[in-house]
This record gives sequence, structure tokens and C-alpha cells, in this order.
Amino acid sequence: MVRAQSRDQVLPLSERSLRGVVAIEITMTTPNAIEAIREASRELGTRGLIGVGTVLDADTCQAALDAGAQYVVSPIMRPALIGVAHAAGKPIMLGAYTPTEAQLAHESGADFIKIFPADGLGPNYIRALRAPLRI
Repeated sequence: MVRAQSRDQVLPLSERSLRGVVAIEITMTTPNAIEAIREASRELGTRGLIGVGTVLDADTCQAALDAGAQYVVSPIMRPALIGVAHAAGKPIMLGAYTPTEAQLAHESGADFIKIFPADGLGPNYIRALRAPLRI
């Protein structure tokens, strides 16, 4: 994930990261994130996947995909994003915190589910979450 303080930081950080990583997530919290995604996709897209993170609405999702994002990550359970990403043939990860949100994300067609925020949960929570659910 690239969470930069300025657009100018995105390309150098992404270049360094791609030396050992095959996917870069440029968050929408980065100033001028759409242009940064466009530039990173153009310059680095043959060396790895350039994705977008912290997507909260369908318009942002579409703009990032139009700029070249190869996948979408949202910290929230927003089913409307799934149709936008899938219409472009791109995978999407929706955020969930509760068992209900995780199951709804799965049933809505999310390709992946991001348990967020997870810093206080740990592996036992994930095991307990997965046990009764079909995710």
C-alpha cells in the first residue's frame, strides 16, 4: 500500500516497492490520487498490479478504474462498488468488521473481504468468523 503525503512521492515509493512486490495499492487519501494512479499505471503497470484503496463511493471507484487501477479495495461494506469493479472486469475487496458485514460482502459478490479495522482482533477472530460462515 502506498499512503503518500504528496503525489510526487507515489512513483518513487511504488518503484522501490515493486522490487519485491507484485501489487501496489495507492490509497485515495493520497493527494491527487487519481492522477497518481494514472501515472503509476502508465510507468509501472507492466511490472506489477496497480490498485486503488480507501474507495468509499462508486464515482471514485470508476475514476480510479478509468485511470488504470487493476483492483479496488474499500474499508467499508459498500455493495454498489462491486458492480462498478466487475463491469470493468476487475476484482474488488470490501471491508467488513462484523460477521453480518462479512457474510453480506460475500453474498454481494465481493472477490475478497478485508476485515477492517483488524488491529485489535487477531487470528482467533478470523477463525471464529469463518467457522459458521460460508466465506
